[in-house]
Amino acid sequence: MTLSQTLLGSAVGLGARVLEGFQRRKANKDRRDNNSFSKQLITELDRRLQQEANRRAQEESAIEEEFNRRLIEEYQRRLAEQQIQAPTPTPIHTEEIPEAPYPSSNIAGFKYDPKNKRMFVQFLDKYPNRNGPKYVYENVDPFIYDVIKKGAVAPKTSGSNKYHTWYKDISPSLGASVYHLLKMGNYRYQRIG
Repeated sequence: MTLSQTLLGSAVGLGARVLEGFQRRKANKDRRDNNSFSKQLITELDRRLQQEANRRAQEESAIEEEFNRRLIEEYQRRLAEQQIQAPTPTPIHTEEIPEAPYPSSNIAGFKYDPKNKRMFVQFLDKYPNRNGPKYVYENVDPFIYDVIKKGAVAPKTSGSNKYHTWYKDISPSLGASVYHLLKMGNYRYQRIG
């Protein structure tokens, strides 16, 4: 082999190694660029998912508010339809009031007398005594009782006490239903037993 062939072979080998090194560096750079692009893509997807979750939460809140508004309108309409007559005195029986079907922060139990349109409510007493004062509400429409029984009026706040934790705009809520439909409905009531 001649010197020129040896030098040519060395130059070709060197050129191949330089090209191989260049290709390796380019591949590493491409991987880093791809990783950076992947991170950007994931960040963008996370941002869009969060936006969609926020949009859906706002829609659900608006639907809940609309439901509560319509429920109160229906309640007021039915209340206006009722002709309030002088009550006929009928004895109030204070037998046991069954326990509420859902946990509540202030309602121990309730029952309904459809014949006399009376609703009996027992409130919670100071913890741990569940048997608090009992009240009877007069001339309560069966529709109102059904709404209260389902706890369909959501609370306007979040909080907790030793009996229960409640969350804003989350049903069922017996306390919010009793408050908004019976107490704010100006039903005649009296404390019993």
